[in-house]
Amino acid sequence: MKKVLLVAAMAVFWVTQVTAQDVRFGAKLGLNFASITGDNTDGFDTVTSFNYGLVAEVPLSEKFSFQPEVYILVRVFL
Repeated sequence: MKKVLLVAAMAVFWVTQVTAQDVRFGAKLGLNFASITGDNTDGFDTVTSFNYGLVAEVPLSEKFSFQPEVYILVRVFL
């Protein structure tokens, strides 16, 4: 029981310490270029698609950060 309380207290301390720092949010955009080469690939052209997503940067210390990202990739079939 004491271990559970100790872990819970440490988690609360860590969460309050992380929320006190500046969390930054942003967006990412990108392009994808796909092509097929080889035998029997006549009639296939280069396909262009795009991706976009959200990113957050949570500082853990002065030199390290945690950076979760969520991406949406638009798929185009040949």
